[in-house]
Amino acid sequence: MAPANHTECSPFLQLIAERDIEIRLHIDIYIVRGEAEPSDVNVVDFIVTSAKDKVTRLEAYIKELSVVDNVDEAALDLAYEELEEMYPATFEVSTGLGRGRGCRT
Repeated sequence: MAPANHTECSPFLQLIAERDIEIRLHIDIYIVRGEAEPSDVNVVDFIVTSAKDKVTRLEAYIKELSVVDNVDEAALDLAYEELEEMYPATFEVSTGLGRGRGCRT
C-alpha cells in the first residue's frame, strides 16, 4: 500500500513506521530508507531471516543476563517476554504475499 505518486511515498511510509497511522501492534513494520542492492532474497525470506537473527540475539542476551552475579530480573523477564511473543515456530511461511507487487516469493 503506497501512494501512486512516489514523491508522497517517503512521508507516507514514515507515518506508518512511526505508527501515526493506526496499525495494530502485532503487525511488524519494516521501512526501507533507500534502494537495496540487487539480491536473490525475496521479501518473505528477508523478514524470516531477520526474525531468526533477532531470536539468536535475544537468546544470547538472555544467556548473558543469566550468568552475571547480580541478575537484572526485570531485564531478563522483558527479554523472555519478547522472545515468547516472537514465537519462532511461525517464522516459516508459505504465502503469496507480495506477488503481483514487484516482489518475488
